[in-house]
Amino acid sequence: MSTSLPGGFVPQDSKLTCQHITAVYRQEYFNNIISKTVAFFDEERHSVGGLTAVVASDPTQLQQLLGTNMGFALISVLNVVGCLAISFYFGWKLSLVALSSSLPIVLAAGFFRIRYETQFEATNKEVFAESAKFATESVGACRTVAALTLEGNIVDKYDALLREHVKGAFKGARFSTLIFAGSDSLPLLCMAFVLW
Repeated sequence: MSTSLPGGFVPQDSKLTCQHITAVYRQEYFNNIISKTVAFFDEERHSVGGLTAVVASDPTQLQQLLGTNMGFALISVLNVVGCLAISFYFGWKLSLVALSSSLPIVLAAGFFRIRYETQFEATNKEVFAESAKFATESVGACRTVAALTLEGNIVDKYDALLREHVKGAFKGARFSTLIFAGSDSLPLLCMAFVLW
């Protein structure tokens, strides 16, 4: 029995892997984009480069979510539930202390880390959409660029765009390293407190 996904896609051997799901949703993205009205493409944020970047990045993020990231999230939830069950079985007083003092800190650290990662992804998507838009439009006008011998100017401008994005990313990375360090070290601090 073969399983059919949206868009008429039938995976080989009826296995639903994240690569097949990504291919299906990339095709669905494309079909939805080409069925839009002309007014949709007149908006600045719906340029060819921006839409190309969206079609390239969003299904990949879905693949990452369905891959190892979802497995790690499931493992984390099962670890917390298992540790709580075992701790209540062996010593309920210590469990209540750990649950009321350490668990909120660990959950807050994880929340802030995920929140910052989401904001960072949105910022990157917005920033690199500009450079992807420029590159796509330049490649689309390759005959004009070649006729006017503007290849060097295009490469220099694209290089300047990417350098500007990287410089801005390094400024944001200074703050993000503190958040990631805190979110990784606070659970260790809470474990040391409980073991003490």
